[in-house]
Amino acid sequence: MWRSWLAHLLWEQGVVRSSRTTPTKRYIQLVDKVKKLHAVLIISAIFFACREPGQLAINVNFGTIEIERNNADLSTDTSIRYHVSIKYLSPADAPAGLRDSIMKFTVSFFSAWFPSDVADFDLNTAVKEDMIKFLSASDAVKSEGDYLGDRCFDLRVEAETPYQNKALISLIYSWSLYEGGAHGNHAKYCINISKTSGERITYSHLIKDEAALLSVAELWFRNMHGMNSDEEMYRIYDFGKGRFRLSENFALTVNGLTFYYNPYEIAPYSAGQIQFTVPYSELRDCINFLD
Repeated sequence: MWRSWLAHLLWEQGVVRSSRTTPTKRYIQLVDKVKKLHAVLIISAIFFACREPGQLAINVNFGTIEIERNNADLSTDTSIRYHVSIKYLSPADAPAGLRDSIMKFTVSFFSAWFPSDVADFDLNTAVKEDMIKFLSASDAVKSEGDYLGDRCFDLRVEAETPYQNKALISLIYSWSLYEGGAHGNHAKYCINISKTSGERITYSHLIKDEAALLSVAELWFRNMHGMNSDEEMYRIYDFGKGRFRLSENFALTVNGLTFYYNPYEIAPYSAGQIQFTVPYSELRDCINFLD
């Protein structure tokens, strides 16, 4: 089979086409052509071997979709307040399987507030239906003569610019929610997705050497937050079991691997959101999914 293929190639290249070429010249031309073909095959093999499977220059572009809902759209009652402002990311040109994965994990995030039994989840419709239920429930409370108090639902969600390399995409959503009382709540939510498999990348997928990662991460956490002693460190932050631990809420960012501790996770609400970044130069032997 290979002899037939080689003979066809040589005929196409003109090596054995002329009957006037002497056997010696034909042999020299044949050797020269085979050498060139061999060189091309080697270069091609090296080029493709340097790429990981499924990572052939996929760069996903995202568009931002905005949803704005206010109870003034349906009611003039100023004693209640319903406001939702959402900006979320939609992949514009990802392969179908990867796009489906991105949207599946995005829908999962929003369904915590807007549960829906509909298989084809539509966030805009879900928010509208939730607002109608909220207003109906408020009217029921008022009709019974009960005190509404601070009857409100104010949710704001912002999408940060996504980071991606050849291996994965990191999406970060910042949200705040106020439902009455002394203060609302706020947090960051990270979604890391493999470009190869479409699976969500969790902490267990990320780590290559956990001991090494914990060691270098703790050093950067201490430096960033000025924690010089164990006594000071564990008096302010409660990591549990008296030792440093990493948040499983993380994302690859422009400057490195960033970990986010949301309010109440390791410190009081007054401490706000706590985060720190470990540069990529410190992580080569610690984690997977680096270029």
